[in-house]
Amino acid sequence: MLHIGSFFSKAIEAYSRQKTERAAISAAIHSVLGIEVPPSDISFKDGRILLAHIPSAARSEIYIKKAKLLAQIKNILPESTYSDMV
Repeated sequence: MLHIGSFFSKAIEAYSRQKTERAAISAAIHSVLGIEVPPSDISFKDGRILLAHIPSAARSEIYIKKAKLLAQIKNILPESTYSDMV
């Protein structure tokens, strides 16, 4: 029973870290492309950043400037290991 507190603190820490990363990625997309992507539409899977509910024209812009965008995200989040954005 003593260790349940540490379990919950780790879960809360992981959630807050993801929330912070989503906000930083949203800000990076806005600064590089000028496109507003809500943090709630950003998710992560297998080292990739997944964007939901994005119009096709915006997806094309993201694809064209993907390298610059990933570099900007790496500058904001140096510990990140994201290699792709879809």
